[in-house]
Amino acid sequence: MPIGCETTVLDGARIPRLPRLHAPGAFYHVILRGNDREALFGSHHDRVALNNIVAAAIERQQARLHLFCRMTNHLHALVQIGEAPLAVLMHRIARPYARYRQRRWSVHDSLIEP
Repeated sequence: MPIGCETTVLDGARIPRLPRLHAPGAFYHVILRGNDREALFGSHHDRVALNNIVAAAIERQQARLHLFCRMTNHLHALVQIGEAPLAVLMHRIARPYARYRQRRWSVHDSLIEP
């Protein structure tokens, strides 16, 4: 299944969602939420690590970050994407941060909601 084609459950059946519309230069309000509303940050160092990961992903994907708001168990961002689809950018943020947090806090469960 292509990146960005998550599935949803409807009446017990898993149904693939259509791929998100990709329009280079488009603005997206994105939310990255902790699994089961778990806190995303355990310390100031976690916030700094996420900032670094977000900055690297934004630069690598040639996107623009217009707004960024970290909450306890989620974050909001207003992103203007480049040529790569939004899902690629979000994977470049969520996966490294989840790995960082698993190593730092010695946890092995999923941090980010799919």
